[in-house]
Amino acid sequence: MLGDVHPELTAATRIINRSPLLGYPPFVARSDIPARLLERFRQVLLGMAADPQGGELLGRLRLDGFTSGQPALFDGIARMATQVSRK
Repeated sequence: MLGDVHPELTAATRIINRSPLLGYPPFVARSDIPARLLERFRQVLLGMAADPQGGELLGRLRLDGFTSGQPALFDGIARMATQVSRK
């Protein structure tokens, strides 16, 4: 990411380890938000990649889109948090 924008800052950097693929932080909402608004928001996020303006925004965020996911997507993050809290 940074290398795409400022290659001079990363030219001398070497990768010593790579993170496993992790779920991006989820979107959450208050429980009192009407279901129809939540569903509309969900549809907007899921359809962003197909929309020219949405695709541009995703590109700026270095994302390719959003997807519906299961809580298990965040198991790796939970494991890492547990390891950190033990130290």
